[in-house]
Amino acid sequence: MLKSFRTPSRRYSRFAQGFTLIEALIALAVVSCLLGAIESVVANSVLGARAIEQHLAMVQMARRLLVSRARFTDSLGTTTGETEGLVWKVAAAPFLKDDQTTTLIPIKLRIEVRAPNGGSFYLETIRLKHEPKN
Repeated sequence: MLKSFRTPSRRYSRFAQGFTLIEALIALAVVSCLLGAIESVVANSVLGARAIEQHLAMVQMARRLLVSRARFTDSLGTTTGETEGLVWKVAAAPFLKDDQTTTLIPIKLRIEVRAPNGGSFYLETIRLKHEPKN
């Protein structure tokens, strides 16, 4: 009597066979969409941080110009310059008409700071200039 030496058939379950090609492609598509969304969020936050940094630099420049007010209130008119890559302009004009009843004369200062990429910052304020009576 001959016995057949057949190997027992292996029955694989569907999960033991692995992923199908369609399942792998869908997983790759989902991962690529998620990575694209993450990249756009990171890019927007970097651009926002740069804009805030530039705005802060312009505000600091305007404050520095405002601190050196004696230079601008002594002579009326417009003064321009460039510092640290920022172009600035300070315009000083009398705030009131010729009213010589006080020793303090209000001077209107308008400070404009422009960045190389086109961003700008404006600051208007009133400073008092001490003028001795004649």
